[in-house]
Amino acid sequence: MKKQLLLILLSVLLITTCKKKDADKMTISGNVMDTYFHSSVGNVFVELYAKKIESGVWSNNYSSLGSLTTDQNGFFSFTFENIRSSGFKLLFHKSKYFDSEVLVNSENIEAGKEYKQNYYIFSEAFLKLKVINIIPTSSADQITYAITDGFVNNAGCCPDSTFTYIGAHVDVTKKCMTYGGAWIKFEWFVTSFGNTLLHKDSILSVPFDTVLYTISY
Repeated sequence: MKKQLLLILLSVLLITTCKKKDADKMTISGNVMDTYFHSSVGNVFVELYAKKIESGVWSNNYSSLGSLTTDQNGFFSFTFENIRSSGFKLLFHKSKYFDSEVLVNSENIEAGKEYKQNYYIFSEAFLKLKVINIIPTSSADQITYAITDGFVNNAGCCPDSTFTYIGAHVDVTKKCMTYGGAWIKFEWFVTSFGNTLLHKDSILSVPFDTVLYTISY
């Protein structure tokens, strides 16, 4: 009988100790979702960083608290010791997706409580843009075009700038990266035989694939 009581007391003590330890820890968790399909994304590499406050000193640099990979349902969870921090940062990386960074307010993170959110990442897609001058042509022909929306900066032909070609023989093709499921908007001015016309159009990108758009003038 005494042995049974002793075992019960030890079990209660162990459970109480574990609960106290859990109450002293912080948890940041969530589900990673595809922005376009609104579906879970598995095997995403996730990193957690914090700007620690140590001995009353605030750091502007992020320190790593760990990394992991989401399960097949896109779920991840970081549990770590109670720390003082001025902010947290999550980084998400997966092949064929754009890297994503999310800042987490330290006021939302409390010891003994789980902070859980959904996090969305964009898939990669590609645009192949062909610009060609067709008969009848003139050496004075000019086209100026720009991609006005749906582009990704520094990704080939999609910067926030204009391109101009002059002459009768224009046949160029550029390929660049954009967000999967984004509407890519174009506008272009064509000057030919003394007339200048403005044109506008758009095309929907396909996640993980390439769409072709041709501007012929």
